Amino acid sequence: MFTSTSALLAIISKQLNVAETLKMHATSVAALGNLDTEIGSMILRMKIHTDFGIEEFEKDLLALRNKFGAESNMFVHDLLLTQALRTKTQAALNRTLGSS
Repeated sequence: MFTSTSALLAIISKQLNVAETLKMHATSVAALGNLDTEIGSMILRMKIHTDFGIEEFEKDLLALRNKFGAESNMFVHDLLLTQALRTKTQAALNRTLGSS
């Protein structure tokens, strides 16, 4: 019975492409973590330097937006991602960024 269960799990894992999906998720988490750090750095620079120019802000913001868009486009959505997971992740991101 253990052998047949193991074989079934191996087939399901192969069909669902679990290893590749986990690798893609880990890559996205790392990239979005870096983006979070860049956003935090920009916020700090704005707080420290009161003369932070609007042109510099706009340039930095557009660059961060482009990075986010590029990362979002690389993320493959699958049917196993549930609404609850998306809601939980968004709430964690909001807490990290200090927004509600």
